[in-house]
Amino acid sequence: FSEKQYPELLSNINSKNAFGVFFAGRSEQMTKVLTAIQAQVEQDKNAKTQEVIQEKAKYETLINKANELICECKTEHPYTKCDRCKIIQKANSIKVEIYECPIPSIRESALAVIFELQMPVEIRCYRDILWQFINRPNPVPSNSMHEWLSISPHKSKLSQYYTGSYNRKVKLVSSTKSTSQTHYFAPRSISCTPLEDFFIENSLQVQISSTKPAAFQDERLTLTPQLTDANYKLLQFSVDNTKFVQNHVIAQLSNCSLSLKPSQFVEFGSFRSGHRLQWWNLLSIIELDSLPMNEESVA
Repeated sequence: FSEKQYPELLSNINSKNAFGVFFAGRSEQMTKVLTAIQAQVEQDKNAKTQEVIQEKAKYETLINKANELICECKTEHPYTKCDRCKIIQKANSIKVEIYECPIPSIRESALAVIFELQMPVEIRCYRDILWQFINRPNPVPSNSMHEWLSISPHKSKLSQYYTGSYNRKVKLVSSTKSTSQTHYFAPRSISCTPLEDFFIENSLQVQISSTKPAAFQDERLTLTPQLTDANYKLLQFSVDNTKFVQNHVIAQLSNCSLSLKPSQFVEFGSFRSGHRLQWWNLLSIIELDSLPMNEESVA
């Protein structure tokens, strides 16, 4: 599927040709949701602009009032602060919280976010199953990702549009922190901060829970039966792969259990001997009835 026009569902979800971006861009419902979120963003920005303007006006009023006075602070004990310095201190203490946009400004990334929020249940279930299959045998791999719907302001602004289950496996996450979780999000002083610095773009990366497929060797080990029966345990090498010859099994006859016939030992050990010969070997075993196939240790 990755060779087709639209990449698969588990990576690069915000690329131009990603399935989610393609789907959301052609979904009337999803584009309406994106438009509604963007309209709310503009309203919030206008409200923040008015707040900053009002606070700056308040600051200017206090500074002008202070400029009409002279400093009368007492520098000797007991120290006292004059009215002018108190007014200046009050003016400098005026701060306003910054505004972070909850949705990416790049359209492809915004559509990817909307798709994650409004994804059809059939696609979400399919992707969760596919994701768990790829991540076997560790269906909950550890990671240091930050979930979008658990972080402010994204949680408060986007949660209402989420239509999926909250016990889902694949989540909308980011490898970077939101600015709201750092010291940069602290309220900024009106006195020295220009209007545009009270606004920041979305700081989260558009990603989903990462996949950690098992290495080939680990996968092979998981899928290869482990022999536990004492009669056959020494023949584990004969089921691990097909890269051995029957002579290798015959060379191990000195380790054959007394309760096992040498012919059975050789037949069992030779089953996977030779690449693409297993079906022929199985047919030979069945026709010759050389192994007790009804025994659990053999079957």
